[in-house]
Amino acid sequence: MLAKKMKKLENKVLKKVYLYEVKKTAFEIAARVIGVIIFGLIALVFGLSLFEIFSEQSSFDFLQILNEDFEVIKKFFIDSLYVFYLETPKLLMFLFVAGVFLLFLIIIHTVKQLEKIKNRIKSILKYFGVIN
Repeated sequence: MLAKKMKKLENKVLKKVYLYEVKKTAFEIAARVIGVIIFGLIALVFGLSLFEIFSEQSSFDFLQILNEDFEVIKKFFIDSLYVFYLETPKLLMFLFVAGVFLLFLIIIHTVKQLEKIKNRIKSILKYFGVIN
């Protein structure tokens, strides 16, 4: 009689632990997917805005200096780079770089944790009898 109650209690506790793990895994996956989507969109929007601004200002014309002789490049490259820096909208550039950085950070962290996440999902699916 006592063994039956203990087995029932054990199964109940085990179900709660697995339910907790299911919720934790689902939240973790959803948060990562949403993070990639949000920071990907941020990087895309600000990157396109920067590209449009640079195109309007003809800022990419400074790259034509690379077609010149090495002495000309050596003499005027720093000046051209400084002018390009002055023309750059700093806030947009910061938001673009921050979006790209956070996007890569999430992707790298997800890749590092991929095996762990796969094992958790397999374990959950085995518990619920979806796979053997």
